[in-house]
Amino acid sequence: MEALVDDAVAPLRMTAWLISCFGLFAVVLAALGIYGVVAYAASRRTCEIGVRIALGARPADVLRLMMRRGGRLVITGLALGLTLSVGMTMLLSGAAAEEGAEAPAADGWWLVGLTILLLALVALAAGWVPARRATRTDPVVALRHN
Repeated sequence: MEALVDDAVAPLRMTAWLISCFGLFAVVLAALGIYGVVAYAASRRTCEIGVRIALGARPADVLRLMMRRGGRLVITGLALGLTLSVGMTMLLSGAAAEEGAEAPAADGWWLVGLTILLLALVALAAGWVPARRATRTDPVVALRHN
């Protein structure tokens, strides 16, 4: 009987495994994309950081400013992504209910929260690393960067 059940569930199990792999791949690609964009945006501001430090700003204040600006972008992107995710879930749940399928359980929302946390940490690290590097450079070198 177990073999019969395993044979009956095998296509569903394979589909679930493939969807999980594609989802994990999508999260990794999103993390790499976020890291690249935020790190590039922070590194483009090396000259500004050099000017601020040359005028007497403390590196900690400049780093805080850079993280706050990057944080706004991250929060906006994550809020937009979460809104679209909830909207698509409701849309697909409605379509599934019309077909007679049972509504999905709310058990997967912890995974959405974990993904949001992971992407937020990646984005914060992406902004912190180049900003920290720029605050440690000599202001003269930073001004000659352009």
